[in-house]
Amino acid sequence: MPVASWSEFDTLVALFGREAQTGARAAGRALMTLFEASRHPARQPHWLDWERHKALRLLRPIDRVA
Repeated sequence: MPVASWSEFDTLVALFGREAQTGARAAGRALMTLFEASRHPARQPHWLDWERHKALRLLRPIDRVA
């Protein structure tokens, strides 16, 4: 896991640790918060993002030949 992700997790555990009865419960609440955040992306995908990814998929075979 990237260092930034560990840092975010540790920050949430410390935040929830103030109210949680145990460290395990604080870690569980931190994980649930991160899971919930991943289900609801901050930005909705735009159709141009899809077009960009499509172009990259189509160009990858060309890069391998060169």
